[in-house]
Amino acid sequence: MDRAEIIKDQSGQTLTFIAREGRPSATPTVGIKDKGGTILSAAADTNVAIKTTDTTLTAAAAIGDETVTLDAVTGLELGGSYRMVNAINQVEWISVKGWDTSSKVVTLRSPLMYSFATDRGGSDYGDFQSTEFTYTLQTADYDTLRELNVATATYTVDNVVHRIRRAFDCVITPLDNPLTVSRMYQRWPDLARQEHDERRGEDYLGQREDAWSTIKRRIRQQSTETRERWGKRKKWRPAMIVDISDFFEAAMAQLRLVLHLEGIAVDRDRPTREQLLDAVSEELTLAMKTVSWLDLTEDESISEGEEVRLELDLVR
Repeated sequence: MDRAEIIKDQSGQTLTFIAREGRPSATPTVGIKDKGGTILSAAADTNVAIKTTDTTLTAAAAIGDETVTLDAVTGLELGGSYRMVNAINQVEWISVKGWDTSSKVVTLRSPLMYSFATDRGGSDYGDFQSTEFTYTLQTADYDTLRELNVATATYTVDNVVHRIRRAFDCVITPLDNPLTVSRMYQRWPDLARQEHDERRGEDYLGQREDAWSTIKRRIRQQSTETRERWGKRKKWRPAMIVDISDFFEAAMAQLRLVLHLEGIAVDRDRPTREQLLDAVSEELTLAMKTVSWLDLTEDESISEGEEVRLELDLVR
């Protein structure tokens, strides 16, 4: 799960956790510290909620099936991740593509890898559960711009205690993917046409996410860079990005590379891998020139003749 981004001074935000071992038997507790270990919010369960889906399959499902029939579809979420367990305790994780509220037939994003054809009694062919739980952040968690806060959740499954950690940044401008289909059609129609085919369209969504994930990582790595200014080398805080669209061309270049490496040709000029790598580097370098930096350790006083910095109290 990608590092979460929490918007500064905005209430009602949540962090999502997935218990891989199964559905928690009781409400988990969550505590938050900054990267230095200072407690922001003490562990508590008052702000934690387990997602409601906890049902069974009411009809047999075979390997390769792309639908299952449930006892209830209450609480299902499009794209949600669910844990299925069959009669011989084989576990399969699935993602939901859609469902019919009348028939309670759920369409999956990919075919089943295991069989759910054994009746466990009373038309029960397996468990279908959400193991996700959410934590609603408290004021102390988002009132200050920080990078790499850590949320630690504690939960119990089958009388065994487990723990899971999630890192998140408190930011002003989230690093949302600028590779929207509408914008891509305007800039690179050859790439955007990949969306038409149903199967390719699903793959294409993942490829866009992969491309943007790489660019995000490159942006975040800038936050640990030692930069020189006014003859001094100091640590700088994360990039201050006001408009994420500044990184559209860099993300597009990375997507072209991702598709090329998977053997998908979408450019009429058929560039080489080296040319695509150069394009990514060039576009990312240009994009980073639009970024401002803020040195928290420097004296805020400005000497005569010294360039006045752009002082923005924000991260990203």
